[in-house]
Amino acid sequence: MTNTMDTHAFQRTWESIDSGGPRPFLYFRDRYAFWRLGIRAAHGATISELRRSPEARYLQRPAVRRWLATGGNQQIDRYALESVWPARPLPFTVTLGMWGSDDRKRWRREWHQMSKRGLQLVVQLNFARSHDRMFEHLLGDDAARYFRYRCHPVNRSNRNTLAWVRVELSYETGEALIEEVQSDWVSRAVLKRSRYDLKELRTRPHAKLHGKFSIQKFHHYFEHGLQPYLNEWSDAALFAALTLIVDELRFPVVYYHSWKSNLRLKGFREFDSQQSKPPRSLYTALPKRFGFELTDEAPLFLRRDGDPLVQKLVGVGRDSDDSNSDDSNGDDSNSTGPTSGRRRCKSGGSKKRNRAARNRSRSGNAMPFYRLHIPRVWPEFRTAARSATDQK
Repeated sequence: MTNTMDTHAFQRTWESIDSGGPRPFLYFRDRYAFWRLGIRAAHGATISELRRSPEARYLQRPAVRRWLATGGNQQIDRYALESVWPARPLPFTVTLGMWGSDDRKRWRREWHQMSKRGLQLVVQLNFARSHDRMFEHLLGDDAARYFRYRCHPVNRSNRNTLAWVRVELSYETGEALIEEVQSDWVSRAVLKRSRYDLKELRTRPHAKLHGKFSIQKFHHYFEHGLQPYLNEWSDAALFAALTLIVDELRFPVVYYHSWKSNLRLKGFREFDSQQSKPPRSLYTALPKRFGFELTDEAPLFLRRDGDPLVQKLVGVGRDSDDSNSDDSNGDDSNSTGPTSGRRRCKSGGSKKRNRAARNRSRSGNAMPFYRLHIPRVWPEFRTAARSATDQK
């Protein structure tokens, strides 16, 4: 069983969530904390109840604390939390794209940087027109090409993409995997900024970058136009993707690569330069902020994948039958969807699996992932999205 999303299934998924054009999207610092609290308070909760919940740590976020200072201990629900706008938000648009290939001859792990063959959904976070007008005024109409890579999954319909998130979807197992969070725009702008000294520019006021636009104007753009996005882009991009995965597609379990699984499953090599690898913080600090927790269990759709290399990397065969290795600790997310029909394991099997997982972890052979469980407060899947595989 490959769980590969083919072109037809992907097209139906796209149709079920695409509104026909760019979606307006607003983000302010810590907005994800209100979202996490809102999921827990879907049917109403008091602040005291939230303090006793697994999401209690989000009550300590600065934006949430400022809101609590005026909120008291009243009964609140998800809509009250998600309607809070404590700061001037950054405006964006969100568009969707596609990445990968379901053709064995065209798919290359090292080039596509994917855990498995197939197609992936790309959530593109694009600048608003207000940013683009200022950018073009300072640097010119064609300067955007120096801040992006042509072969990456950016928007190609007259939108400048700040960042994107690639997502692997498996309707068979009810799991989503955040494959990548990346921003060419930020990385290339930071690199250009580090190469030039402002003191040197005073002696060369007419110096140009790439021979096209003024370096002084670039520094003005970096300090005044791009600065508000530098500390928020990764949170904003991941938040945009999670709201789509959870709120619209109704996936109850979302995985996220750890640093180790990211390098091994996507074809990075130990001797690759650090510049060719993504920032480590995107696979450590970022998922932790959103409440992802480390686990030694790889997504079930990867353990079931027919590629021998994938099975070897995620450890299929080191334990007992992987169909029994799905968590059985009573979490809400494990009792819903297509994964609920697990076969019974033999007596003592769970103890053996737990002992084997601990041994792998101690020996350094475990393949850790981050995992986010969504409380069962709404239907498991959106009907239109589920039909993407049912009606192939």
